[in-house]
Amino acid sequence: MAADMKDESAASFLGALISLTSRSNVRYQGVLSSIDAAQATLALEKVRSWGTEGRCANAGQPQDEVDGSDKVYDYIVFRAADVVDLRIDDPTPPKSESASPGFKASDVTPNTGAKHTVRTWEHVAKG
Repeated sequence: MAADMKDESAASFLGALISLTSRSNVRYQGVLSSIDAAQATLALEKVRSWGTEGRCANAGQPQDEVDGSDKVYDYIVFRAADVVDLRIDDPTPPKSESASPGFKASDVTPNTGAKHTVRTWEHVAKG
């Protein structure tokens, strides 16, 4: 029974606004559309790139800085191996009529702060 409650809780993050940072230090923000643990991917809708936001310069590589963009992409699929950070910016998605059967409670773990962090991506990426 406890596992069922966790699955329901995790599925509630579909439709939530999230930010993820790629290995190239670019932050993307969009609406969580799906997580495919078998393929080790996650998909965002209505995605905006915020660029590197100073992360490259802070790491001593200012030449690698990337500007953000006002362009909104309809849909982007990210490989888990390319995601170094993922945060749920707004954990209260609008009511959705569907939930992804591939979305598991173990994929999302609440952080102690106001944001939530996916902590199992490294595990998912290794298969």
